[in-house]
Amino acid sequence: MLSVFAKRPLLSALLAAGSPAVFPLRSFEYTRTIEDLLERDFQKPAIFNDLDPVILVLEYLLAAASVGNIGELCYRLGGRVLSAIFTGDEQHYFIWAWIGLAIHGFGALTLYRRTKVTTLGGEYDQHHGHTVFNQFKLQARQTRLCIEIRRESLLFLAIYWFTTLLTVCHIVYGTILFSSMLFISVEDAISVIARLMGSVIVCRIVLSYELVNLQSIVKEIKKERIADITDATAEREMEERQGSK
Repeated sequence: MLSVFAKRPLLSALLAAGSPAVFPLRSFEYTRTIEDLLERDFQKPAIFNDLDPVILVLEYLLAAASVGNIGELCYRLGGRVLSAIFTGDEQHYFIWAWIGLAIHGFGALTLYRRTKVTTLGGEYDQHHGHTVFNQFKLQARQTRLCIEIRRESLLFLAIYWFTTLLTVCHIVYGTILFSSMLFISVEDAISVIARLMGSVIVCRIVLSYELVNLQSIVKEIKKERIADITDATAEREMEERQGSK
């Protein structure tokens, strides 16, 4: 949602890389998750509004630290831990992490194909025309958004099912990879789990805070109807006929 709605692909990529854990999402849950932006009425304390610039910098630092933690952990596991199945290759842990990042990317693409974001008050250029600037712009000062949920297309379904299949492969691959580790002590195993969970928790906290801010700028959510598509198609056909005459 951060990359598609809030136009923050940099922070989204850092959070995805720092939190490689993923889970399958059913197709109708995309709509439910979007609608939650309006249904949830959570107001953050007023003191956080004054601290938003500091919190924004802290978010990027925490996300970057999580990415560094995952990268160093994968490097350490690949160089020091033996595997009963994957032998002679130290890159499997990095492959597992990169697959998780790819899943987040395809998930964002799926969401992009299912939604259309417009601005209220004719401020399209302000929201879409400054991608680099939006990475560091406080969401409370961004333009008010209207989200339209489109009907499922064949391309959406294809990307969605591919993402779901890739998610299942990622879970199975990670389960086999981590369960086949040899000669690792209980203390080291707990340390690995703690570091993985630490990065995931930190990234989820940052994401949750950003979603709370996103709720403040999303003012309308509507669904595309078949009648709207039919009317739009009829208008295009009428314009084409008039143009041919």
